[in-house]
Amino acid sequence: MVDREARRQLVVVLSLAGVSIVALGALLTWALIDVPDRQLQEGLTNVSTIGGIVSGLSLSGTAVLALSGRYTSRVIGRYGSVIRFVLFGGFTILVAASLLCAVAVVWVDQMWTRFVLGFTIPLMLLTLVATALLINSAFAWNEPSETKRTSDPFSKKKLAPPEENK
Repeated sequence: MVDREARRQLVVVLSLAGVSIVALGALLTWALIDVPDRQLQEGLTNVSTIGGIVSGLSLSGTAVLALSGRYTSRVIGRYGSVIRFVLFGGFTILVAASLLCAVAVVWVDQMWTRFVLGFTIPLMLLTLVATALLINSAFAWNEPSETKRTSDPFSKKKLAPPEENK
């Protein structure tokens, strides 16, 4: 059964992420208005290249999460199928944005290319952060505090000699 509170939190986080992308994209687009076409072309090319790298990391992270069955069942049990869209949809959107940046170089003198560059950067950063946080949570240790740890063989403390048989 899907945890309703967790699903609501996920929707809130995704909504805030969308608002952040729009706000940062608008701010970056405003800053790019007076950038010369040659520099814009270089920026589009660089963002397209970096987007390819980030999308590869995103897909690799998703594959790692998909391979660890216990984590996958726990996450899907908590958030439902919405998390599948976050994992695979984020990758797809990022690849599409990177391809759009690569193709937009042809029309660098058009105003819409500034919007493409301005909105792709926050989208890319958000996808990278989301992937990193999901991978980090997959490998977090859930260990009770009373678990005894193995003694460090390299510590300078001397162990007491074993008791002799009496």
